[in-house]
Amino acid sequence: MSRAEPGGIDDRLRQLLDVERRLQDLVRAADEQAASRVALARANGERLRADFEARQAREAEAQDAADRAAHEQALLAVAAEAQSAVRSLSSVPDDRIEALARRALDRVMAAGRGTP
Repeated sequence: MSRAEPGGIDDRLRQLLDVERRLQDLVRAADEQAASRVALARANGERLRADFEARQAREAEAQDAADRAAHEQALLAVAAEAQSAVRSLSSVPDDRIEALARRALDRVMAAGRGTP
């Protein structure tokens, strides 16, 4: 059998080269598809991360707003209590306030000296 005859070595080499080219094309296509899938997965991962971070930021802002509102209510309660105390003290005569202040001062000084 000569090389040029059908079914000869040249034909077999051409067939093998064709098979090799097809396999290379398949490998190249598979590589491109894999790269495309990896890029898509990365993009999805970045989107999910950004969504997660945005949700965390919104939750933190909501918590901060709730904390501020609670603190504001607490301050309003303290202010109302202070106004009530001032009104209550305003009705006490000055000489009584002075006597109470002297008594409190005496106690503080006695505590500093270690006497009851």
